Amino acid sequence: MATASVTKKLLDGVKAALVAGIGTGSGATHELASTNIAVGKLPWGSGKSFPAAIVTPVAELEGKGTNTTDDIGYGVQITIAQASDVDQDANADRLYYWREQAMSLFRRKRISGVSEIHTCAIEPRPTIDPTAFSDNIDATAFVVRAWQRKTRP
Repeated sequence: MATASVTKKLLDGVKAALVAGIGTGSGATHELASTNIAVGKLPWGSGKSFPAAIVTPVAELEGKGTNTTDDIGYGVQITIAQASDVDQDANADRLYYWREQAMSLFRRKRISGVSEIHTCAIEPRPTIDPTAFSDNIDATAFVVRAWQRKTRP
């Protein structure tokens, strides 16, 4: 059965862009293994290997639209995480690098394979999530806001 939802196509398209842009086949030191880039319903859950990038849906926004169209902003959160042992400096640079590189993949661009989307914007979240940090995880996140202009029925 073909997927009809824009949300699912968008999640899969964002994951594919991350695998191509910041993933590696090997997962060697300072690299993010492509197999650790996944789509999920929530950014945390059992079975995650670190470092990882988790692609999850967040609430849509409604834009201005026109007299005959609606602008829908689909939200996709990208959470990049690594084990930290509550160390203030260990592997911080690679986490910031992955964040910067991942953001640049989507800023004012389209998502390959998702023809409904005409542009994307970035909505930053905390560079380091303090709650995750206290749980021995360095986590950084941002939202890719993917805009669709849809003709009203």
